[in-house]
Amino acid sequence: MITKLKENKRYLIFFIAATILAFFFPLTGDDYTWVTSDGISLMKSNFVDYNGRYLGNLSAIIFTRLDIIRPMLKGFTITAILYLIHKITKNTTKEYFYLTGALMLFPSMLLVQGLVWTAGFANYTLSALIIMFCLYILFYKEKKNAFDIILLIVLGIAGQLFMETYTLFAVAMAVIAIIHFAVKNKKADMPSTVYFIATIIGAVIMFSNSVYLKILRGEHNYQSLSGKRDSIFDTLINQFFNLFSKVFSNMLIACFPAIIIILIICFARMRKSNNKKAKTVCITVTVVSFIAAMIFGVFTVLDALKHGAGSTAYKRFLGISAAFIYLPCIVMIATFFDKKTKQKVTNCALMILFTSVPFCFIGPVGARCFMGAYILMMIMIGHLYDFRTSKAVSTTIKAVFITIFALNTVCYSVATVSCYKKAQSAKQQVAEGKKVVELERTKFAFMLHAPDDEWHHLVARRFCEYNGLPEDTKFVFK
Repeated sequence: MITKLKENKRYLIFFIAATILAFFFPLTGDDYTWVTSDGISLMKSNFVDYNGRYLGNLSAIIFTRLDIIRPMLKGFTITAILYLIHKITKNTTKEYFYLTGALMLFPSMLLVQGLVWTAGFANYTLSALIIMFCLYILFYKEKKNAFDIILLIVLGIAGQLFMETYTLFAVAMAVIAIIHFAVKNKKADMPSTVYFIATIIGAVIMFSNSVYLKILRGEHNYQSLSGKRDSIFDTLINQFFNLFSKVFSNMLIACFPAIIIILIICFARMRKSNNKKAKTVCITVTVVSFIAAMIFGVFTVLDALKHGAGSTAYKRFLGISAAFIYLPCIVMIATFFDKKTKQKVTNCALMILFTSVPFCFIGPVGARCFMGAYILMMIMIGHLYDFRTSKAVSTTIKAVFITIFALNTVCYSVATVSCYKKAQSAKQQVAEGKKVVELERTKFAFMLHAPDDEWHHLVARRFCEYNGLPEDTKFVFK
């Protein structure tokens, strides 16, 4: 036991650090749906006409009520994801550990929507871990036993009941596993076949919810399926533009820390190359791409100033800019890395497409939807670089990890105290007989999902129920 702890002490340290940080994550946005009677009502109705994320919804109901255990669950989940990343890449260097740890805790919209926001964590991050674990057993564990088969059955079904695109992704990966092992071993593979059956059962359970028929008919007021009433040509055109406005743009917002690291690794590899002709071509592509990215970046800013950050044109310009940022990575990886590395990176890229492209057709879309893509990019990084590097680089990576953890802890502790004071102020003003309550805006609200400016009557009503305030209390933010 002591030997195991010593071997995995980094993960223990990360788990403790992540758990401490998660203690400062307040409930936010529609967490109040799940922690109040609304969540219980949805559960009693078996989530009929809501969605088929049965385990995701139940997890949100449970986690929002476990104030002490919730941080440990979040800490364990992201620690387990890191552990699997390192097992898959077989990159066990401390530099890679601290880099992936820093990326996992980087204060981006993915952290906000995939970890801080408990409902987002329950649906997107927890499901990513379950599917990732199943794929690790299928593709990376050499000797599989009866317990592994049981896990593939149980988790194969369970992993399908969190998020629709991950449900489709798991089925696709199961099919690929069957084909891969059939070609490799010249016979049917039992683990992949069992997992495929489990994912189909889980998918049937999820999509048997009546809400998906309403979505297909265009009768749902939140989730949607684009292009169903258009001609084939119009649908293709619309989905092409959606690739930029919904996929590339949100992927950049969610995954930009990992994308920057991939670019740095590619530039470092190109610098070491002796192929002058290839370097000239790649430098030219990079310069032209970055100029184009900056031009469309300017269009993005101008449109945001004129129409706000939510317009279709804004998202489309941002997506096109993102595509020009991705292009040099693709060219440099194809040019300067060996065949084995390129194959591993290509596999990751294809899985990113499997998890991301469906968002061309479905909505709503946010940074949280690209948790899977972000994890796969971290795996890419482990394949692209072995991290046997200089002491200065090693020290820098560790310092970055510590700095990110410290900044997050400070900011989220301030935000949590601010949320607590807001609730206490509301209770005090109601006790004084006020019907309209003035509240100070939450500190570091940009680091929370659905901050004060996005409050609406449902959030206000649930906030009242959670804090024991009269339902008709009105709120005004100073």
